[in-house]
Amino acid sequence: MVQCSALGPLHQLIDDFFLDASLLKIVSTLSIIFPLGWSGARLKSSGYFGKVFFCFLLLGLVADVLGWCVNALRPANEFIHVFNSYALAEALFFFWLVRSLSTASALRRLSFFFLVCAPVSWLVVLAWPVFKTGKLGQIMPFIVAYEVIISFLAGFGLLELAEKETHLLYSWRFWFLMGVFFYCFCTFFVMAFLGKELLFSLWPINNMINILTYLFYCLGWWRYGQPRQQPMA
Repeated sequence: MVQCSALGPLHQLIDDFFLDASLLKIVSTLSIIFPLGWSGARLKSSGYFGKVFFCFLLLGLVADVLGWCVNALRPANEFIHVFNSYALAEALFFFWLVRSLSTASALRRLSFFFLVCAPVSWLVVLAWPVFKTGKLGQIMPFIVAYEVIISFLAGFGLLELAEKETHLLYSWRFWFLMGVFFYCFCTFFVMAFLGKELLFSLWPINNMINILTYLFYCLGWWRYGQPRQQPMA
């Protein structure tokens, strides 16, 4: 019997995914499906907000899958372009999300300012020779910078929300802001060690951060559109 040779790379990709990857990595990659599906189910009722959120999560899933494919097929340095592009998309999304979830005019203006500055900063980091430290290290100053800024913005957004909401846990805005704050604040410490030996031992923590962030997003979509409920006495 003649087998189709085109299936060879596909079989190898599947084998590498399930044999080389740890369970935590697999769960981290696949856990995005839950908030993605939830946001997809709310596309009609959530309007522009839901559509942008859904597209970003879909982009994240595609980037993760591409990362696995590149890791399995191993074309040299091909994934670096995907990684750099996704870093910009992530920064733009987070600045937009904080601006969309905030009601304070000062916080909205700051978020919009950094939203506009992000593409320029991204280009400077990639084009300026001083940042050319090799491979993933080149984009790290941009990633660390926007994660620190977004952590502060999201933190102020949470404080603003705490002043206005009597019961934070019933607010869908709280869960989305908490997801952004948690992800950027925690990932900053992991990314700060990039290029050092400690990074490889800390990297599994990044998978746990992703899983918990997606859980926050799921809670946000679960509360989205639901009436305010008062806790039982």
